[in-house]
Amino acid sequence: MGVRVEAGLLVGIGSATFLATFLALVFGVLTPAISGLGLIAGAIGGGLVWRATAPSQARPQGADLAAAALFGVVALRQFLWLLVERDGQVLTWDYFNYGDLPLHITYIRFFANGAPFWPENPVFTSTRLQYPIGIDVFQAMLLQLGVPLAAGLALVGVLASALTALGLLRWAGGLALLAFLLSGGLGEPQGLAWKNLFLALFVTQRGFLFAMPAGLLLLASWRRRVLRGEGGLVPGWVEGVLWGLLPLFHLHTFLLVSLLFALWTLTEGRLREARGTLLVALVPATLGVLAVTDFFRAASLLGWQPGWTIGDEGLVTFFFRNFTIYPALLAWAALAAARSRDRALVLTLVPALAVWAALFFVKLAPWAWDNTKVMVWCYLLTLPAVGHALAGVPARARAGLLVLWLLPGSVSVANATVGHQGYVLYERREVEAVCEALRVAPIGERIAVAPTFNHPVALCGHPLVAGYGGHLWTYGIEPRAVEEKLARLMDGRPDWERAASELRARFLFWGQREAEAHPGSLRPWETSRRLAAEGAWGRLYDLASAK
Repeated sequence: MGVRVEAGLLVGIGSATFLATFLALVFGVLTPAISGLGLIAGAIGGGLVWRATAPSQARPQGADLAAAALFGVVALRQFLWLLVERDGQVLTWDYFNYGDLPLHITYIRFFANGAPFWPENPVFTSTRLQYPIGIDVFQAMLLQLGVPLAAGLALVGVLASALTALGLLRWAGGLALLAFLLSGGLGEPQGLAWKNLFLALFVTQRGFLFAMPAGLLLLASWRRRVLRGEGGLVPGWVEGVLWGLLPLFHLHTFLLVSLLFALWTLTEGRLREARGTLLVALVPATLGVLAVTDFFRAASLLGWQPGWTIGDEGLVTFFFRNFTIYPALLAWAALAAARSRDRALVLTLVPALAVWAALFFVKLAPWAWDNTKVMVWCYLLTLPAVGHALAGVPARARAGLLVLWLLPGSVSVANATVGHQGYVLYERREVEAVCEALRVAPIGERIAVAPTFNHPVALCGHPLVAGYGGHLWTYGIEPRAVEEKLARLMDGRPDWERAASELRARFLFWGQREAEAHPGSLRPWETSRRLAAEGAWGRLYDLASAK
């Protein structure tokens, strides 16, 4: 798979998603016809990009192929077992995916079920969804066209892994593959700030499945065109299309690559040459940013937090526990880059270090760990300089340094690949029964449930009054007032009807989770509201219909 296929696939997937999202906005809902039209248009666009792009000449060899093989084995293990069934239970393989994947399943099925566009947030009442929905819309398109959810998730994950592996090889050779795949610190991954980037970000933060390979292709092409004065890997208009599509999939990546484009073109005096790329990107990027930020009405999540997640831990201990010898390698690489007078190396390394340093003082979300979504790009930007420095070291010494740097992360990857039996997300029969029962509930109507990260109502793609508090908090939503009203409703307090009205709760779901969360509930709806459905899973009440 060369750059022609790579660029064609990325533009095809991105443009199919963008067109389907646009048509869903025009017609108010995503339909199978829109999904099919989007994929056809994406295939045509991808074909045009393939024809316009010159074939690549580089062929990985030796150690690069070995690194790619290792990357492929781990990626196949994670994505082919992303959502699997065993003895009636549906599991995921990655610990870090345990909390995130149910939310993405909610989004995917919500869109595929016919949610009004631009969608409201399916896990919080009366709010517009302020999230880069691109990859989940693409998965919903596949689901509408008959691709089972588990198969679609595996297909997209494996394809994205292959495209990312190509991008990493092009960016900094086999070193980039190993440094990304085997990143991480000493100790249990859950207790580290610098977790394994492949497992904790690429597998779980699904926008990276498009943004990572697209961003790597853009950076590599701009490095050639802008910093080295050579021809780009793809035509300038293809760069513009990919750049413009990024906000719909991952806003952090869009902002970082935009910063580098501006810095590189201004520093090298190539703004005029890059003007065409910028003009092509301008319209889709603007529309994407406006959509995912609700026309900039999304609350700013920037905050001052010196020390990032260091807390009370000593500075030296924190850096060694999380990064092992990488900071020392980075300092050495910076000196080597300065001595080499290679402008491409310097102009790639310096902004990466500057942004990374800034992220130790400013947080981008309520959860400071989310800074890693940008730190990962800073890390990748430093790898060409690190590779340049290591190239002058004898083979045995270089191997020793790599072992000291990457051994902790390799242990995490090995444990995640073969060391456990997976994590149970839900019971298949329960979710199927609930989904069947919910056919009586229009997709736009809110359902009151006990907030849990994997509630079957949410997994069926129906919108909740309020979902899991941890999900809401990480997206900057303050749920306290809504949760208090929801508690009054579920407890059956005297003002429960008023609470239901204010929460826009059309239905109330009562099952085992609700009974455990509200053991003292008076359940007045049982005698005053129509029972819409019932089964072994519990009961569904229509709060808008009297008994």
